[in-house]
Amino acid sequence: MWRAFQSRFPDRYKEEVRRQLAGLEENLLHTGACEGPREVAEAYREFIRSFPDAPVSNKVQSRIAEIDQGTTNLRFNLGLP
Repeated sequence: MWRAFQSRFPDRYKEEVRRQLAGLEENLLHTGACEGPREVAEAYREFIRSFPDAPVSNKVQSRIAEIDQGTTNLRFNLGLP
């Protein structure tokens, strides 16, 4: 929605749009996850299916590859008993 807003109103609320998009990307690529590797990789795959042209998609794809290869620095199952 923020990208649509940005496209429709490129000269409005530039800093707020930038801040919101940066926050979304930061949350998406956070280094901790509540679920296990399989669930996290699937959630990332769903993101790629839903937003294939998102600027962050390449980073998400790299994250999926790291999870699949067992080379990620993500911490899994945080906050679960």
